[in-house]
Amino acid sequence: MLKALFPTIFTATALLATVMSSATAQEAACGPGSTVTSTPTQCVGTAHSQALSCNAIPNSPSHRMRINNPMAVEIKATGNESQPTLMINGPDGCFYAMATRSGGTAKIPGLWSAGEHTIYVGDASGAPHRYQLVITPD
Repeated sequence: MLKALFPTIFTATALLATVMSSATAQEAACGPGSTVTSTPTQCVGTAHSQALSCNAIPNSPSHRMRINNPMAVEIKATGNESQPTLMINGPDGCFYAMATRSGGTAKIPGLWSAGEHTIYVGDASGAPHRYQLVITPD
């Protein structure tokens, strides 16, 4: 009987390893300590439903980015059927943007100081919608 179960257990283990490695790859691309370089970074996520204020800003960071030297960077969050909100808190203070329509983009371009910046992605409705975050150095 154990021999009959072995292929099923092996397949389940391989499938779990594939799922775990894809989650790790996403975390590595957009993880808690991502350093901004000369190439754009794209991440996907789900806006938190537990909001800090006005149902639009989550109470914990969605992503973190590190900038080693001051540089021009555009940060934008796009939602297919939602109104994403974007808040970035860093050495220069706090900046906020909101998409003006469903399916829109919230973006904050600027010259960012060196240091760690926390990125909060929410939704104007407070609902947990999917989004794409793109960090593009200029």
